[in-house]
Amino acid sequence: MFINFIKLFVVILTLLFCGCSLDLEVASEREYMAQALKYQKQVDQQNEEPIKAPLSFYDVIARVLKYNLDYKTQSLRRTYAFAQFEDSQMAFWPNLNSSIEFSSRDNFSGSVSQSLITGNTSLAASTSAERNIWQGELDLSWDILDFGLSYARAKQLGNQVLIAREEERKVINNIIKEAVATYWEALLAQRMLPQLLEVDREVAKLLGQYKKINEQGLKNPKELFQLRRELLLTARQIKSLQQRLIGAEVKLASLMNLAPSVRYKLSENGLPTIYKLENLNLDTLILYALQYRPEMRAIIYQERITEQERKGIFLEMLPNLKLAVSNTGSSNTFLVNQSWMQSGLSTSWNLFNILKTPKKLKTVDLKKVVESYEAQVLARAVSAQVHISLARALHAEESLSVVLDYSENQNQLFKQANAEFKGGKINKQELLKEKLSLLIANLEKNQSYADFQKTEAVLLETVGHDLFPEKSIINDYSVKELAELLKVSWKDKFKMLHNSTELQR
Repeated sequence: MFINFIKLFVVILTLLFCGCSLDLEVASEREYMAQALKYQKQVDQQNEEPIKAPLSFYDVIARVLKYNLDYKTQSLRRTYAFAQFEDSQMAFWPNLNSSIEFSSRDNFSGSVSQSLITGNTSLAASTSAERNIWQGELDLSWDILDFGLSYARAKQLGNQVLIAREEERKVINNIIKEAVATYWEALLAQRMLPQLLEVDREVAKLLGQYKKINEQGLKNPKELFQLRRELLLTARQIKSLQQRLIGAEVKLASLMNLAPSVRYKLSENGLPTIYKLENLNLDTLILYALQYRPEMRAIIYQERITEQERKGIFLEMLPNLKLAVSNTGSSNTFLVNQSWMQSGLSTSWNLFNILKTPKKLKTVDLKKVVESYEAQVLARAVSAQVHISLARALHAEESLSVVLDYSENQNQLFKQANAEFKGGKINKQELLKEKLSLLIANLEKNQSYADFQKTEAVLLETVGHDLFPEKSIINDYSVKELAELLKVSWKDKFKMLHNSTELQR
């Protein structure tokens, strides 16, 4: 009988395990479609303030600050880290447990007793408990060692909050840096694409005229093909320039969290003043970066976390002390006192923790050494980044000066060519060539302005200078109010990089 029971048990256990086996569950096409529709709706859905006028430089930065999803995500991560820190403080509290117990049996719990001296057994059985008993208890206990360990963990989580804040600084500075660069690219596209389109149409019209001349045989074919070759080279240049400019407006819209279908214009009024980069000291900038870069500041908090981990190891080595107070009530009428208070003090000590401590401390010390080397690597990388950013910014400034001269020279050449065309000295094709050269010069001039602004923003971000430090007010202000704050404070944000010498625009 017992063997049959064992066999039945094995069969049931086998069926149970087979029924609990897991298979890969690939999502269905319906689920994929539902997800696609969900995110498409989120992309098209607009919860931002509507765009009613052309956006200024400060409007764009304000919209990026207020609506960019990368920044919102990092802000929520920081909020989540702070919530974890607050939750960890609840572990400091003592434990307060309440319990209610009911016990029942079909007969009385009776017993007799035997004398240990004489060996005689009492003939009368007795009981001290009813058959049905209700009992309730309220117990308050506090574990001193757990309190110490919880305090150390809470300190670690507090430093994690501070690391999250530094990561938030890094994200917002990166976003503003990218927004500055993309704004100038989009403004360049808005300025130059219509002019390129106009020249492209003139080139296409002239190519059509040459085609008719070729069909009518009015000109030497070889000379005609050479003229067409020059025009086609011009058309290819135009397409190449257009390719450089296409996509900037869509990228800027993405940074502002605008749907792809939203159309907007950029205003050229109130552009930020561009200043020369003069009297910059590389060593000072490197020291500033080592002090203010979010990654460098996070090193201090990570070192604190490791130190708290070390303290926790020492705490685990100590004996535990537990205090307890309880209040109990029972329905057992045989008890003389049916309710009572009870207190106690207990201690325990895991002696094996003493043996584990040296190994754990060695591991933490090794972690500290690794973190120290990582900090040195980061410091060297930051120093190199500052050096490169400053060199690129100064080179962009020098390039801008050369491009301004070139643009002015090309402008004078076009005026001369235009006068010669009106006087009949050159043909339409030569005038178009000079016009395209002027457009390219203007494009390079605007590109140089954009590059200089981008390198300046990159330099600020590289040294850890907050481009908009008042992050806590972003959600409380409208786009217009944020733009006004930026307009007032933007010039001050760059004081560390330049003096008051203004560049020619």
